[in-house]
Amino acid sequence: MPSVSSTRPGVHARAPAMLPHAGLGVVGAPAATGAARRLGRDELDTLVALGRRNPTGRWTIGADLADARNMHATNRRSELRRALTGDYDWLEVDIRRIGGTLVASHDRIPARDALLMRDWIAIGSATGRGLKLDFKEREAITPTLDLVADAGIPDELLVINVPVLGRGGVSLDQLLRIRERLPNATINLSLRGSGWNGRAARAIVELARRVGGPIAFPVELSSIDARLVAALRRGGRIAVWNDPKRSPVSDRDVARRRLRALGVDGTIDLR
Repeated sequence: MPSVSSTRPGVHARAPAMLPHAGLGVVGAPAATGAARRLGRDELDTLVALGRRNPTGRWTIGADLADARNMHATNRRSELRRALTGDYDWLEVDIRRIGGTLVASHDRIPARDALLMRDWIAIGSATGRGLKLDFKEREAITPTLDLVADAGIPDELLVINVPVLGRGGVSLDQLLRIRERLPNATINLSLRGSGWNGRAARAIVELARRVGGPIAFPVELSSIDARLVAALRRGGRIAVWNDPKRSPVSDRDVARRRLRALGVDGTIDLR
């Protein structure tokens, strides 16, 4: 989600106790196997220095997430470098395992191209940006949160994106364990597929209430309407994104004004 934009006029934008590994299964398809490599010390130091030199990069704890400037694609070294030198104060990463190692990867890619999450977390935490962690495998959640804890990243600089409800969704017990570790982080509850309806909205709002703390609901543009907004606002904030193949946007300003009128909190990379 390269850029999140507030639906408010004039605002640009687009979120510890140890936990057991038991019960965290695979969310997405299995990743490719192979050996991912760590960044060299010089490259790691260079990326951290790039991020620290950028005066627009640090996120202020307590600021409204609707005002965030989020860089969606930071899985590869070149993408991360571009994010650190650009006008972004949030970095988004997709997380899975390759050969049992935590890597930044949305789809199956050769292991040699994968950036290790250990390095990604080190860079993100050192540069003071907000970090959005989008989990593609449930088994990646606990070890990634271990890295977050080791790095001492404040909860308020984290958005945890997980799929819920339906096949492969993260369970209530798993969500409660995440919340126990990160009481002040924003948890994005994403509905797998495009099955938004009244029943799904009621179920996900109830899940949000039981998990507690800051909650947001990412919703694809083609699914949003006034009734869904009214239902979801009972449980958290609403951010709208779009699949350009399913629901392309020709005029982002017009789309944002329409969504603002519906009561949406923010938009995510409308294309």
